[in-house]
Amino acid sequence: MGDGDQAAALCARLGLAGVVARPFADRTELMHCSKSDAPLAVVVGLPMHPAAGASATLQLPWDWDLPVIAVGPAGGLDGVELGRHLAASGAHHALASLAPADWAWSLAFAQAAHRREQAQRQHIAGLQAQLVEQRLVARAKGLLMAAQGMTEDEAFARLRSGAMQTRLPMADMARAVVDAALWAEAVNHAGQLRWLSQRCIAAAAQRLARIDPPAARRQQQDALKRAREILAGLHRLPLPDAARQALSDADAAWLALKSCLDQRLDLASLSSADAAAALALARAEVLAGLLQAVGSSPMLRVVNLCGRQRMRAQRLVKLGLLGRLGLPSAAAGKPDDRGDRGEAPALMADFDDTLQALAQLPLSSPEIAAAHQRAVDRWRDMALALQSDDTTALVRCGEDLVGSVDDLTRCWERSLQLLLG
Repeated sequence: MGDGDQAAALCARLGLAGVVARPFADRTELMHCSKSDAPLAVVVGLPMHPAAGASATLQLPWDWDLPVIAVGPAGGLDGVELGRHLAASGAHHALASLAPADWAWSLAFAQAAHRREQAQRQHIAGLQAQLVEQRLVARAKGLLMAAQGMTEDEAFARLRSGAMQTRLPMADMARAVVDAALWAEAVNHAGQLRWLSQRCIAAAAQRLARIDPPAARRQQQDALKRAREILAGLHRLPLPDAARQALSDADAAWLALKSCLDQRLDLASLSSADAAAALALARAEVLAGLLQAVGSSPMLRVVNLCGRQRMRAQRLVKLGLLGRLGLPSAAAGKPDDRGDRGEAPALMADFDDTLQALAQLPLSSPEIAAAHQRAVDRWRDMALALQSDDTTALVRCGEDLVGSVDDLTRCWERSLQLLLG
């Protein structure tokens, strides 16, 4: 390959050496060749002076893997420049002479050098793949060790046993564990957006009701900060288009909610913020459902259920505070509907039903059972607080209940059954 005269002269010399050559006028023609056209080697002419701003790299068809030989005079290039041009073109060997007697030896040398480079590339690729596998296995072992307090040897044995039972390579088994943890965390985080939206309104209502306003302000600021962190983290995930759109919708809803909360706090601005929070909750619900579907594991439904319990607990606190301020909830319907008096019993019934469903799951563990019992105990305290007129007790019991459900959600997220399910 070179200019027309150079290519013709080179083909003639190669013919004298008994080598069949095909000239190419330019790189474009070369790139249009198929795999069946692949020769034993590609020959390029020196000097190789690319146009200003152009690359000297010789682009071969993607399915060609063969040696490149540069021939001809160096054209005034010194050793450093010649080496740079040869490296840029991918050449394996250079000939200053076009003597036919040189070609058999040169072709054999270039092919041997190319085979050695192929072997080196394969060896490096194998080492890189082993490193990736080792990192995956190490991460999966760490997840299993955290799930049930296993030792490193026990976690490795569990991975190996799972790989043998499923007839998967160890790396694939480790990747499945890591992916399960990734999507469990994603579903948990999306679920947190639900209760954080209600927490912002509960904190604002608490401030307006003069119940420890400094603490309520900190809770609201922490909730907004946590929501921003969750949204930023979810944006980094490899999401399908539907989930990506749902995430953008949730992001927009949170921006609207923050804008409402930035207004001067009074009953009117609180009502507007509650409406924005209702939209943020609805969009977070859609997002959590889509992420659960992406993860494809039935166990992710458990994480989503626990996260919904967290939202219900916080929403009950919010309803109680809004009721004491004389405000209906944005999601409670029209004034002549059931109102908050109808929504609270429905939330309590749903909370009870979900607690019972979680207790009956066959894939629990001692850690999960203990966390579940703590949530049941805190739920009883919350039910009593809802029946009293003590707003301070309502806030305190609500915080305790949300904390216990949060612990239960994390237990399920880290559970061995979920990771290996």
